[in-house]
Amino acid sequence: DNDDDDDNDNDDDDDDDGGPLNDYSEEEELEYIQKSMKNVRISDGGVEQDSSEENEEFQHTQAIDRVVKGEENLVSAHGAILELEAEVLEEEQALWQEASTGAKSYDMDRYVTRLETIVNRKMSALNAVQSKINSLRKLLLQEEQYVAKKNNKKQGGRRR
Repeated sequence: DNDDDDDNDNDDDDDDDGGPLNDYSEEEELEYIQKSMKNVRISDGGVEQDSSEENEEFQHTQAIDRVVKGEENLVSAHGAILELEAEVLEEEQALWQEASTGAKSYDMDRYVTRLETIVNRKMSALNAVQSKINSLRKLLLQEEQYVAKKNNKKQGGRRR
């Protein structure tokens, strides 16, 4: 009976406590891992890394994570533009058709108001994408700088 209860207790513990990382975001998980590694020396070819190298590696990992998230944000904003274009295309074509042919149903005030609304929506979506592009470019540059720094250190260690 006690053995069965112990097994059940262990199962309950597994369900209740999946480890210290369950309640952390991805960035917090990385920070937790870095802190847990502070007192551990990682050996690479017999050469111990110092804490600054570990910190640089951690920062590079964070930079990669930010690039991935930035790309996801850009792709999402791009999709929003495509959805908006599809949404307003028919109305925009009808507005243009009325204005360009001088149809009897043409109302200049309505045309200007509706076209302005459509253009503002498109500009807002395009500005959001441009902002995401600019952010992603900066993130890519930061990540590339970590790679270049890492490569320079490797090349510096190989000089004779």
